[in-house]
Amino acid sequence: MNDALTAPDGSVILISDTSTPYLVSMTKSGSSGGVMRFDHFNRPVDITPPPASQVAAIPGM
Repeated sequence: MNDALTAPDGSVILISDTSTPYLVSMTKSGSSGGVMRFDHFNRPVDITPPPASQVAAIPGM
């Protein structure tokens, strides 16, 4: 079971109501809307940094 938070524009965020709350999905309504689903929590991931030629410096960061 999940808990839903609904914004005035109809967008919805679903949070699991288990002992550890997780973001389950975000839904944006309307013609430019869509759904993002989240899963595979606590699983390891492999991340490879991009080569230096593809990295930009952001002033002040």
